[in-house]
Amino acid sequence: MWLDLDDQVQAEIVVNKVSSSIYSSKISDKDAMEFRLQYKRARAKIADSQRKYEDACQNYISLANEPAVDQEASLEMYNLALKCSIICPAGNMKDRMLA
Repeated sequence: MWLDLDDQVQAEIVVNKVSSSIYSSKISDKDAMEFRLQYKRARAKIADSQRKYEDACQNYISLANEPAVDQEASLEMYNLALKCSIICPAGNMKDRMLA
C-alpha cells in the first residue's frame, strides 16, 4: 500500500515491523507461504525504489526461484532483476549478477 503511494520510508518501516512475524507458528502453512512471498516482493520493491539495485536484484531472483511462484510472475521477477543488474554500479557484484 505505501509503495503504491510512493512513500518508501513508511513502507520500509511497516515491512521491518512485519518481518518478525513472518515465521510465526500461528499462521497456517498456505497463508505463511503467501505471506512470505508478499514480504519478499515488498523487500525487493523497497530496495529498488531506494536505488539499492544490487539488493533488489538478489531479492527479485530469490523470489523468482520460489516454487510457489507461477511461471509468468517468475519471468516478471527475472525481468526486474535484469533491469536492476543493468543499472547498478559497476563492480564484481554486477558482473556476477549478469553472468
